[in-house]
Amino acid sequence: CLKRVHVTTLSQYGLKKVFGYAGQVAAQFNVNTSKNIYNLIEGKSVFDISCGWGDRLTGFYLSDKELYIGTDPNENMFEIYKEMCRVYERWLGNKDLKILEYKHHFEFRGIKTVKIYNLPAEDLPYNDIPNVDITFSSPPYFNKELYGKDSEKENNQSWKRYNTDDEWLNSFLYIVMDNMVPKSKTTMINITDIGTDVRENRKRICDPMVERYKDSFVGVAGFQLSKNMNLVKNLDGVYTEPVWTFGKFPKKHKVNLMDIFN
Repeated sequence: CLKRVHVTTLSQYGLKKVFGYAGQVAAQFNVNTSKNIYNLIEGKSVFDISCGWGDRLTGFYLSDKELYIGTDPNENMFEIYKEMCRVYERWLGNKDLKILEYKHHFEFRGIKTVKIYNLPAEDLPYNDIPNVDITFSSPPYFNKELYGKDSEKENNQSWKRYNTDDEWLNSFLYIVMDNMVPKSKTTMINITDIGTDVRENRKRICDPMVERYKDSFVGVAGFQLSKNMNLVKNLDGVYTEPVWTFGKFPKKHKVNLMDIFN
């Protein structure tokens, strides 16, 4: 790997690059980004609509937050979440590892508390979910990525349950947000429209979502992504995706978006 990525000096940057090529790193959602977003919000509790590969769970353990509640229907990840909690708790110095097992979720009580359901987000028992300081997630973009494909519980995935973008919005995303926007001081959703042709193949997610929750909408945060993920390679600048924010907006680095165009 050292030869393949042409690392000539053993700097921190060089080593991170080598590890990235040698194994699988948390690249779907930047761990430091999730940590920093958690730390921007006052309070101690977070909720994750879609735990995914555990990137935001990792960011939670790096942050100052104390309670993480999440859900994901992919049963292949369920045991991995438990192992992640065990490892991170040991790294934090916890030698008394306690995990409570229930029918559809587990609860890890240690230096931090983690409660993760193995359920579709729209099927959660929301009456059992307490108010949280921040709901923050990057849910699946309709059918852009087929999470859990060919797994035993594939039918629980939103891309398999809902055949159209309207069905996906109304039966998945809106169900979750209808429940969590009122329960959360701040709700931050990293999501974009799918497709590039405005007239033909574009699946509109963002405008309908903002219109539905416009009374709570407070702005957009820019989520900087790696240039390697930018399909337009010949453009300069920073490649970002929107993080739509409802409720209380983090005050740091807040600007008037329209000032950019003046």
